[in-house]
Amino acid sequence: MTTRLEELTEPLAWFPASERLPGARLVRLDGSGELALAAAASTDVIAATLPSDALHGDGPTRVAMRSAAAVLVVEASGEVTLGAVYQAADGKVAASGTVRVGVAITAATDDVVRVVPD
Repeated sequence: MTTRLEELTEPLAWFPASERLPGARLVRLDGSGELALAAAASTDVIAATLPSDALHGDGPTRVAMRSAAAVLVVEASGEVTLGAVYQAADGKVAASGTVRVGVAITAATDDVVRVVPD
């Protein structure tokens, strides 16, 4: 399935994924245009996988677009309190780091948090 640029104005979009992706993780497009988990230092995050769609198979994967007017649901790495969150390993978010993702509007420890993207 190909995602056209005009489809990216919606909060949800479909992209191909070359591996099984867990739900509630930050993702980016790899060199072949397929979704991959974001690393802690990734600067090209475009979306988050949906928590209800955990462990996608190969093929089209539904994501919440970071640029859309939406709240992302992302898994926390360790304790995350209300406030700024940063990218962590394996597509998770953390309370500290290098690449800021947005603002957590819920708190959790090793569970999902809701993030308003920057």
